[in-house]
Amino acid sequence: MNDEQLQQWVEEISIRFFGKPFRHRATFNRRLRSTGGRYFPQTHHIEISWLHYSTHGPEEVERIIK
Repeated sequence: MNDEQLQQWVEEISIRFFGKPFRHRATFNRRLRSTGGRYFPQTHHIEISWLHYSTHGPEEVERIIK
């Protein structure tokens, strides 16, 4: 999965579970090691740990996104 696919996936999750479009950026960050992801309150962007995705799979990352 690349950043564009992650962006599309986050947008789909947002519509399906929250009923709102996600109009910000979602990207992978390969430097994150001890956390699954992080949220930036000022911009509303999110970063997902590539290591967490590759280790724990998409089901766990979906829970992080939610």
